[in-house]
Amino acid sequence: MTFRPVAMEETMDAQVVHLDAVEAVKTPQGRTKYLVKNEAKAGPNIMVRYWGADTNLPIHAHNANELFYVLDGEVEVAGEIYGPGTALFVPKGVPYGPLRVPHGEATLLRYYEAEG
Repeated sequence: MTFRPVAMEETMDAQVVHLDAVEAVKTPQGRTKYLVKNEAKAGPNIMVRYWGADTNLPIHAHNANELFYVLDGEVEVAGEIYGPGTALFVPKGVPYGPLRVPHGEATLLRYYEAEG
């Protein structure tokens, strides 16, 4: 199967997007490419986050389940370091952190399902 870069298309109730077709936007911890972004603040949000060494998030919680998958680099959560291939699932309302990038940069896939 060959995939071609597309900005966004809907096929059989599915959204299809290629990372190369998405522009990165500046975010507080670095850059983010939104693959699926729910503007209504409800529903799924899928993004690739590029975090730098200045990433330093305090302990916090979200009103939604959240999943991080480390694609490249290392992420430190509560003093433990996680590398590529690691999935971190944080249930709704559970505090986690602090979250840092101890060495250079890290690239993560993030899934966040917001409630309306």
